[in-house]
Amino acid sequence: MYKLLIDTCVWLDLAKTTKGEEVLMLLEEFINSGEISLIIPSLIIEEFQRNKERIIQDACKSVSSHFKKVKELIEEHSNTETEGKKNILDHLNDIDKKIPTLGENAVKTVKQIESLFAIAEILPITDEIKLKATDRAINKKAPFHLSKNSIGDAIII
Repeated sequence: MYKLLIDTCVWLDLAKTTKGEEVLMLLEEFINSGEISLIIPSLIIEEFQRNKERIIQDACKSVSSHFKKVKELIEEHSNTETEGKKNILDHLNDIDKKIPTLGENAVKTVKQIESLFAIAEILPITDEIKLKATDRAINKKAPFHLSKNSIGDAIII
């Protein structure tokens, strides 16, 4: 059995896309078959909880803004008021009204991720781990080789 650790940004990316559901189902199959198990530092769960609402809101906004741009382009680049133009705009408006269901998909995916968290081995952040992360910072080892604060990444490492 392999132990798998997935970083917060990957979990958040999975929650953003409709393809995320497929990946999560595949992950569940591997877990159920005993091929892998998840290990998750508690910091990843905290980061995910802190960002999940933003991800759900962004799922609705991004699709809605794309439809708005497409409709504007059709209005802008269509010279006359034609039946075809009206039909296209009507169809786009119908789809645009269904956008909240895309937000519902993100909620469903977030819940699916949280159910995986519930069956994972949760790794607490101990003082020893914090000291090791601090040593990495002092010695300028990755992830501290860049000029950003990477304490969260060091704790996960």
